[in-house]
Amino acid sequence: MPLTVVPVSSLVALNTAPLARAAQAYADLGLPVFPLVPRQKVPRVAHGFYRATTDLHQIRRWWSAWPEANIGIPTGAPSGLWVLDIDPRHGGLHALEMLERHARARGTPTPLQATLRQRTGGGGFHLCYRMPASPGVAPPNGAFAGYPGIDLKQTGGYIVASPSLHPSGCAYRWERDDGPVPFPAVLLKLWVEARARACTRILAPVLPPQHRQDVREPPGDRERAPDYWLHAALRKAAPGCRHNYACFLAIQLVCVVGCSFEEAEGWMREYVARVPQPLADPYGLDDALACLRYAWGKYAS
Repeated sequence: MPLTVVPVSSLVALNTAPLARAAQAYADLGLPVFPLVPRQKVPRVAHGFYRATTDLHQIRRWWSAWPEANIGIPTGAPSGLWVLDIDPRHGGLHALEMLERHARARGTPTPLQATLRQRTGGGGFHLCYRMPASPGVAPPNGAFAGYPGIDLKQTGGYIVASPSLHPSGCAYRWERDDGPVPFPAVLLKLWVEARARACTRILAPVLPPQHRQDVREPPGDRERAPDYWLHAALRKAAPGCRHNYACFLAIQLVCVVGCSFEEAEGWMREYVARVPQPLADPYGLDDALACLRYAWGKYAS
């Protein structure tokens, strides 16, 4: 990840550079770029961020054809960056304060903003982190863990980069002197907890009536069998809600069946092996086991 050894002043200096020169400079730093429509976030080339490159010849061709094109940088694996996009218009500043408090409550001493930071043309900002080497779980692009006004951009997303212009005419600008730090592990923990809470609320009606108020009530013979809950989860686990039903299964295995962690892990592996797995949207074992770790930490005696 080249940015770990590049002085951030190299980026700050790009705030006043011509767009074509800035695009080449990002490539020199190891960050792939692609052109966007001037003063917009829309890709100027077919296939968008999939075309991002550090090839200087291609970059010169693009910006020779479109000298006013904004600059896009793909997030995640291509650049090595995960980005929290803070949007004050949708409550992002207040949500970031809450996120900071929740992170400190879990023992994280370093402020979340102590990393590479870019002011956006729309009045928000990007907090740029080095992506985890082995995240275990990878939150999806989009709204982060129920904190309104905060989006995560990782593999499959992109950001607009300085000195691009917002539709308002305001420029994107790098403003932090800190380098990108690793994505805080506490944020992954908060995301797992938020997803587990959400799926518990969503799936409450799925529980048999005798378990809706207290999942620790003595189960009947049928509910003591882990395959009963496996089949219940698989019946509902279509693409788009497989993670919710993984959390549902994990909670039932721990709370109702009383499995050991190792026994529950075996059933979670069976769930992943049998759940629908479209080629374009696979569901991974790491995500399922994250649900189990949450359920075990929350409910195991």
